[in-house]
Amino acid sequence: IFLKILENPALDMRDKKAAIIDFITAGIETLANSLVFLLYLLSGRPDWQRKINSELPPYAMLCSEDLAGAPSVRAAINEAFRLLPTAPFLARLLDSPMTIGGHKIPPGTFVLAHTAAACRREENFWRAEEYLPERWIKVQEPHAYSLVAPFGRGRRMCPGKRFVELELHLLLAKIMQKWRVEFDGELDIQFDFLLSAKSPVTLRLVEW
Repeated sequence: IFLKILENPALDMRDKKAAIIDFITAGIETLANSLVFLLYLLSGRPDWQRKINSELPPYAMLCSEDLAGAPSVRAAINEAFRLLPTAPFLARLLDSPMTIGGHKIPPGTFVLAHTAAACRREENFWRAEEYLPERWIKVQEPHAYSLVAPFGRGRRMCPGKRFVELELHLLLAKIMQKWRVEFDGELDIQFDFLLSAKSPVTLRLVEW
């Protein structure tokens, strides 16, 4: 795939580099990191774990109707994406001039939008530093949901978005059907182009 991108004469070299970086980024254990962050955050909300469990059929094969009937699963995932997104910012190289807040930015400028930082500001989310999945069930203003962009935005959105979301929904639902999650202490997080756990994570799965 990389060679085909590089050999394509219709693509500008900047586009080629950006595409290859996107592929590399998407492959650095993003799903695993997202799942670790999700389970860690949920470990602090045993009440929400019970809510998820109550919305799912016990020990049954899950179908799309089961997931659709468990809005607490999606809420838990959305809130994890807000607080601990694996990709905490959007990076773009401007093709044309832009004016933001009175500042004129010339083309060719590298622009970084730190969506993770914006999601933790009280002006954008109610009780912004807390893990509150219920905000995605019953909205409490402010609620700037468009800032939650773990897969990017626009033409450069991650092509694996739907695949990862479906996997997270299924994994969380299957876990919550049978177990509750426990974790002691705080999760040590590092930034290495993406957010990830700094050391091995020990989570306990306890049968209901």
